Amino acid sequence: MLTCSCFLGKVSVIDCVFVGAEQHSVDSLAFDTLVPKSILQRYISLLLDHRRIILCGSGGTGKTYMARRFAEHLIVR
Repeated sequence: MLTCSCFLGKVSVIDCVFVGAEQHSVDSLAFDTLVPKSILQRYISLLLDHRRIILCGSGGTGKTYMARRFAEHLIVR
C-alpha cells in the first residue's frame, strides 16, 4: 500500500498530533501560523519585555490573526 493511497477520496480534515508538544506551545503556534519558531520566540520575548510590538504590512496578510494568536499564547502562558 502506497503512503499516498490513504489520501485518496474526499478528505476534508487532516489531524496532526505532535508527540511532546503541548497545546498553545511555541511549536504549536509555529505550526498554526507557518512562522519559523525562532522568529516567534523573538516576538514573544519582545512582547514580554516591552509589552508591545508593531505588526505592519498590507491588508489581508494576517496581522490581526497573528496579534490574536500572540494574545492567546500569552494568556495561556
